[in-house]
Order: sequence, then C-alpha cells, then structure tokens
Amino acid sequence: MIPSGWWGGAVRPPFNLSLKQLKETMFGASRFATVLAVQLVSDDSGQDLIEYALLTAIVGISGVLILSALSMTMGTAYSSWNSAGQNAWEPGPPQ
Repeated sequence: MIPSGWWGGAVRPPFNLSLKQLKETMFGASRFATVLAVQLVSDDSGQDLIEYALLTAIVGISGVLILSALSMTMGTAYSSWNSAGQNAWEPGPPQ
C-alpha cells in the first residue's frame, strides 16, 4: 500500500513532475529518496516482462536437466537393444 500524507494526501506522488522539479519541490534528500522509493514500488510496468523472463529461464533450465538425464537413459536403452539385435542375428548357410 502506498503511504499518503506529506504530498497532500494524494494516492500517488506527483509523477508528472520532471526530475529537476521534483528535487526542487522536496525539502531534502530524504524526501526525494522517499518519493523515488514509493514510485519504484508502485510502478509495475515491467512486471510482465520479468515474469515471462523468469518463466522462460525455469523452463529452459528444467529442459536442459531433463534432456541430459533422458539422453543417458536413451543411450543405455539403445545400447542394450543393439546388443540384443546383434546377438540374435544368425548368419545363413554359405551358398
């Protein structure tokens, strides 16, 4: 929740001011830092991008881990099938 009070009880601080105007209208560096912190917390314009990036990273990492484990299992299975097929082959009589 965004605190209210010192900027006139508004729901949000004045975002339409330029950075220079905002510095000039504040009474000190602490109030300027407070306004910037409130603005950073209340601004969620990049939230979707961050969520999609995290989701992509999780899917990518899990895919790499699963495929590396699956490739070992597939290699072992193919090797045993190949051995069984080679052992089952019987040469025909000479002609």
